[in-house]
Amino acid sequence: VENGVRLKIVGDYQKLAPDIVDLLENALARTAQGTRTVAVALNYGAQQEIARAAKLAAAAGEVTAEAIEKHLFTADLPPLDLLI
Repeated sequence: VENGVRLKIVGDYQKLAPDIVDLLENALARTAQGTRTVAVALNYGAQQEIARAAKLAAAAGEVTAEAIEKHLFTADLPPLDLLI
């Protein structure tokens, strides 16, 4: 928070233990106004992400590459600077 970092969770973290979910949601809320983003993958799978994004795109009306892209976990992020 002091360094202006925003935490972004990539993955379905809500399926983790309730106490972990509470800690993560608190951290997400506290860092929401940050100007630099640190994205952390938790309970992440590429196939799961694509299926989720396609389902959301279908619910919104049309399944296209662009529609799926809008529903990816990283839709609000610029291209990666570093992947560890």
